[in-house]
Amino acid sequence: MIMTWLEARFDWNRMEDAKAHELAAQFTRSELIAQIRATAASPKRAPMAAPIDPLVDFLVHGQDIARPLGRVREMPLEPARAALDHVMKSPFWGARKRFPGGVLPALPASDLLMLATGRELSPPVDNTVGNSNTRSI
Repeated sequence: MIMTWLEARFDWNRMEDAKAHELAAQFTRSELIAQIRATAASPKRAPMAAPIDPLVDFLVHGQDIARPLGRVREMPLEPARAALDHVMKSPFWGARKRFPGGVLPALPASDLLMLATGRELSPPVDNTVGNSNTRSI
C-alpha cells in the first residue's frame, strides 16, 4: 500500500481513484457488489481508521452518490450524531479547522456531518433531517 500511495504522489484520493478504476476494469458490477457484501461484517479497516470511521464513510459517501443522482437518501439521526461527534474530534477529517472553537451552526446533524467532512450545502431544496442537501467539493 505504501508503494501505491507513493505512486499517487501521496494523494490519498488519487490512490483510491486509481484503485477504484482498477477494480472496475477487473470485475463486473455484480461481482463488485458481492465482494462488498461479503466483507461488510469484517472488522478490518483502513490503516489508522477508528471503529466508527466505516459508519462515517457509509453515511457521507452514500450522500455523495445519491445527491448528484437526484436521489433522497435518508441519514438516521442517531448514527449521524455519533459520526459527527467522531468527525469533530478526529484530526483526519479536518472538521476543527472548518468549525473553529467547535462552534456548530444550528443545522440538522446530517448537514453538519456533511459540512464537517468538507462538503458544501447546495441551494435549499430539501434540507430536512435525513435529506442532507449537499454536494461534494
